[in-house]
Order: sequence, then C-alpha cells, then structure tokens
Amino acid sequence: MLGRPLFFCYLLTIFPILPYLGSIGLHNQTISWIINFVLVTSAILVCKKYFKPSNKADYYSIYAFGLWSIIGIIRGIIVADNYWEYKNLISSSFDLSVPIFAIIFSFPAILSKSLHYWIKFSIPLFCIIGIWMVSSGRYQFLLGPIYLLICFFPFVSKKWKILLLGFALFLLFINLGARSQSLKSLISILIALAFIFHRIIGKKIIYITFWSLWIIPIILLTLGIIGKFNIFEDLSSHQGEYINTKTGEDLSSDTRTFIYKETILSAVHNKYVLYGRTPARGNDSKSFGTFNSEILRTGKYERFKNEVCHLNIFTWLGIIGIILYSSIYFVSSYRAVFNSRNKYIQFIGLLISFHWAYGWIEDINNFDILTISLWMMIAMGLSYEYRQMSNKAFKLWARNIFIKTL
Repeated sequence: MLGRPLFFCYLLTIFPILPYLGSIGLHNQTISWIINFVLVTSAILVCKKYFKPSNKADYYSIYAFGLWSIIGIIRGIIVADNYWEYKNLISSSFDLSVPIFAIIFSFPAILSKSLHYWIKFSIPLFCIIGIWMVSSGRYQFLLGPIYLLICFFPFVSKKWKILLLGFALFLLFINLGARSQSLKSLISILIALAFIFHRIIGKKIIYITFWSLWIIPIILLTLGIIGKFNIFEDLSSHQGEYINTKTGEDLSSDTRTFIYKETILSAVHNKYVLYGRTPARGNDSKSFGTFNSEILRTGKYERFKNEVCHLNIFTWLGIIGIILYSSIYFVSSYRAVFNSRNKYIQFIGLLISFHWAYGWIEDINNFDILTISLWMMIAMGLSYEYRQMSNKAFKLWARNIFIKTL
C-alpha cells in the first residue's frame, strides 16, 4: 500500500510540530487549517480507495456520527452571524472530523508506519526544543502517541524500554499539577503492566473492569444531574489534603461542576438539548463569556469550547451527538474486549473505555496529535485485522514500529 497512504504518514509526522512554529513566525491559523484540510482529505481518499473491511457494520457508528456532524455544520453556517462564530465553526468542524482517523488507522500497516515516522522525527525534535516546551507547559500535545507506545513496553528492545520508561516517568512526575497528563501516564503504565502479566489476568477481571468503566460514569452523571451526589464536590470536600508542594495547587479542587452547570443550563434555557447549538456556537457562560462578548465584541456571553470532551459534543450536537459519539467508543472497546483473539487488544479495549469515562472529566477534543492518538486506539479496537492477530503476531507488529528509528 503506497502512494497516498505514505503521503498521509509523512504529513501526520509534520502536523504535530506546526503549532510550535508560531513563536518564530512560521505558522498562523490559516496555515494550520490548510494542513488540517489536507490531512483529513488525504485520509478520506485513502479510505475511499482501500477501505473494504469484512466487518462493515462495526463502522456504522462513525458514519452516523459523521452524517450528524455534517448536518450540524450546515446548521452552523446558517446560524453564525459574525467573524468569530464562523472561525469557531471551522475549528470545531475539524475537531468533529477526527473520527475519520479510526478508519484510516484500522490498517495496521498505516498505523505502524505513522508511529514509526513520528518516533523518527518528533522525538528528536522534542529533545531539541524540550526545555522550551516544558517551560511553556505544552509538551504533552506533541508527545501524544507516547501514551499508546508506553503500552508496548514489554515488546521492545532494552534501549527502547529505557526511553519509554523515561518518557512515562517524565509525563507522570514533571508536573503533578497537570492532573490529566499524570493520570493518563499512570493508566498507560498500568496497561503496559497488564501486557506483561496478561497470563494471570483472567477474563472475568477484564469484563468487570470494562463494564465498570461504562456503567459507573453513567450512574455518577445521572446522580449529579438530579442533584443526589456530585463526585466533584465530594472530592473538593478534601480541600487542602492534596497539595502540590511545588506549585501550591490544591489537586482536589473542583474545576468541573460549574462547567456542567453552565453547559446544561445553557442547553435547557436555549432549547438545544436534543440537537445542539451547532459547532458555530458555544454555551452561555458567566465565568468565561466576558471574553467573547466584550473583548471579541460578539455581544454574546458564550464560551466556544470547554475542557470536557463530551460536553463540547453536547453543546455542538446535542444528546443525539453524544449518543452517536459514545457509540463509536462503545463498539470499539466492546469488540476489543469480547471479540479478540489476543489478550493485548483486550487491554487496549479497556484503555478506550477509560478514555470514554475520562471524557466526562477532560480529554478535550482538539484537532491535534494528542486527540488523534486516542483515535489510533479506537481504530485498533474496531479493526478486524488487529483483533484476529495472535499474541505473537501482535508482538511482531508492535516491535516493527520501533525498528530503525533512533
């Protein structure tokens, strides 16, 4: 498989570094949009030519979400009435296009080659500009694929074991105030340990973990909405007990309840609960709306995007969008856990389930390499080819990613 797929792999390698070129005057929003468009278009063309899976039904959830997103975008074109809303519509449309990567990365050869090139070029780049990136706090957005590559720790050479462990510990401890980054690093390390001890981890443990990751967030969300129990407020009741000694930040502080209140009340008040407000608009926000209304002079106290992944989908596409979006995660993780020949994909299925659950807390859905890395995992769960690999075949596939890289 050559030609367009190879071009896509090279482009994906260049893509992560673009946001960092702005500091030296080589990048702006228009260039970013052009690269995004080329990347999505090339992915669509590759899929159109080569994508002929035997398990077509597993991808219906992506097609349904894509169709609903297009309808939302068309509605957004109609309702947008100023420059900033049209600009937000373009950015949000790219954010909503990310599920296309769950199709193109269903080809093991394309994912392997993409990760190979990323390792070969992006990791040396990070080593060169790493000090600046650490000081800017944006390093995790360039290192997105590391969260997946850490899982392959048991399969790689001694050199790569040291490097992956180093990156895992770096992301885990470099800034404990960045709770999301540390948590995702910890989960990737746990998946790597599961890979190592897969023989002693029974199916019942995997199945219970899977259903817990899906059922518990729904229960907590329901209890929070009806006012019976708020997990965020409960955690914040321990305020002062978990302090980052370096920054003085309280790690138990509640930074999510007000976002839920604003997004849900905005949807109810403006009557877009079912269909969403379109990707051109945001939710009403007393906390952040001043910027849009008074600085950007839109006259609307809205926040275009929040840190919480699923709440953005809800604001843009409503409950219908949330259901369709979640169904992609569910089909992928369910197939990975219950319909795989190898144990490793089952653990990837648990990782996908974790990210769906964590999407109710953060996992902001930007069009960047960090989000695309998540959809690499989702692609693996959906793909019949990955699921039919034996344990030995999966190991060989993972090892090939690292051959002749550094």
